[in-house]
Amino acid sequence: MEDEPAVSKFNQEIHFFYLQGQKCNKANDYQKAQDYFVQALDKINSLSSVTNEMDLLKCEILNQIAEINVIQKEWVKANEFAQRACNAAEKLSQPAIIAKCLDMRGGVKLLLGDANSALDDFKKVLGIKLRFSGDTTETAKLYESIGNILRDQAKFKEALSMLKMKLQVQQRILEENDPAIAETYRSIGFIYKRQRKYDDALLMYTKSLKINIQRIGEEHLDVADTHYDMGEVYKKQNKLSEALSSYRKALTIYLTLLDDKHPKVGISYRNVACVLDDQCKIDEALSMYEKSLAIQLTSVGEDHLDTALLYTNIGRIYGLQTKFDQAISSHQKSLSIKLKILGDSHLDIVDSYKGMRRLYINKRNFMQVLSLCKKSRTILIKAYGEYHNSVADCYVDTAVAYHGLGQYDSAISMYEKANRIFTHIHGENHPYLASTYTMMAISYENQHRYNDAASMQQKATSIRQTLQDGNANQLFANQGEKVQKTNQVQNQEIPNQDLSAMRKRAVFDTYMKALEQRSCRNNLIRAMYAGPCYVGKSSIMKLFTQQDLVNHQSSTQTVDESDIMVDLEVYGIYDRRLYDLSHILDANIKAIIASLVNTQETIQHHRLQPQQILNQRQDIRQ
Repeated sequence: MEDEPAVSKFNQEIHFFYLQGQKCNKANDYQKAQDYFVQALDKINSLSSVTNEMDLLKCEILNQIAEINVIQKEWVKANEFAQRACNAAEKLSQPAIIAKCLDMRGGVKLLLGDANSALDDFKKVLGIKLRFSGDTTETAKLYESIGNILRDQAKFKEALSMLKMKLQVQQRILEENDPAIAETYRSIGFIYKRQRKYDDALLMYTKSLKINIQRIGEEHLDVADTHYDMGEVYKKQNKLSEALSSYRKALTIYLTLLDDKHPKVGISYRNVACVLDDQCKIDEALSMYEKSLAIQLTSVGEDHLDTALLYTNIGRIYGLQTKFDQAISSHQKSLSIKLKILGDSHLDIVDSYKGMRRLYINKRNFMQVLSLCKKSRTILIKAYGEYHNSVADCYVDTAVAYHGLGQYDSAISMYEKANRIFTHIHGENHPYLASTYTMMAISYENQHRYNDAASMQQKATSIRQTLQDGNANQLFANQGEKVQKTNQVQNQEIPNQDLSAMRKRAVFDTYMKALEQRSCRNNLIRAMYAGPCYVGKSSIMKLFTQQDLVNHQSSTQTVDESDIMVDLEVYGIYDRRLYDLSHILDANIKAIIASLVNTQETIQHHRLQPQQILNQRQDIRQ
């Protein structure tokens, strides 16, 4: 009995240190808080016998120290104290305390990158909560935490199940238009987007948007973020007008609520630019890219890969506008950044070299082309080996450069190397081979080797005729190429179609009709060029303008200023290499064009310069 006052005084000291620690913690004086908590722990550990109350206090103190270490980003220390808290909690028979300690440890494990251990802890906590608490906001939060880990592990089906469970809990305990439910709809929409279930994603985003507009109004960052998400889905569906509308709504809100140099504003400018780019509204796209670049330079500086990407896009548009010097300057800036960040052997460097050598070909600076081709081949062969399309493209560009320099033997040698690769990959009858045989014929003709030139041209004609006769279907089926209608879900295959079926396509029929009416340009290869990755309606329509071309005016300006367009439905092509399917129609188009007296341009089959043919091939594949 004599020891009772001493024990009571000792316990008071423990509680004093604990309360002082809490006070400092609330005041954000984390170091002092931790010092007090450690003193309290030392006092508890020095007790000869620890009561249940002290064990509970010990768990609480260990958890709070772990939380302080998390705030201070000292993950390893946080993990140590979280583990000690779990060990102490195991001695107790109180599920709520065990769950709290496991939850803390799971959060720390996640910060340390140990997602699987975190997942195990969160699942244990969820089991305890469901058993003893039922539906609560904490239960909903656990479903979200588990779902987020599974999402990051690309286990989308399991993640979706967790988020739907979270939604069910929220719908039982919250009002139907609670902003928390809106956030869950958005999270589910993100999973659907990753699963490429775009219609389901849009449905979720629409529900989220409806709730947020009702509860927090139009001008809110959550609303802007949802518009942004919807824009991404529409772009995936190649619904460019809808994507542009959503991106612009997001941009408008960001500009209202954020500083005009905020990174989100910069990203929105870039997204708008990308859609305009895909619509071939390149003048507007350029303006948006430049605004995005200005913000990018302010927020992250010059040495960033996103900055390099913007320079690349700007350079590509300058190239389309035939502003080759400005285009090269932008590509060089992009290249400089990539070299600094990625080194000189990264495949992204090859993309810059490719864009630049295409520009140098147009400027007839063939020595630069040869230099860039050599650098590209070194990287590509190391990464892929000799037999790769990109390596063959380098040989073709090298051949064009040699031809431009008048070194026809060297040009022919490079074409032959390219052909060996194309044949190895695609077989004997492929449009790539037809193009290179045609270019070889031109080189032979310049050497006055007319028999060899005729032989090469015959090979090219034979390939096109073979494709024309219906073998294209088998060719592309064997290669496993994918064709996609504009509004069809990405990556779903549709059957390849033979030439007779292809002739029924609106693109082909409308083109033929437009030619007969002398109301469009006569190069289907150019018509098939549609910007980055998809053939879109507005992209192809720019080639069907019934207005005469104006000198020094870009095709974008021509289409924007034209009042009359040929109405057509357009099929999208998923795999860029299939753009060369236009060669199947080449002979028919030339025959019709040849019969027209007043055609705006004439086809000169043998007199095309190699770089012109090359540009056609590359435009198709961009």
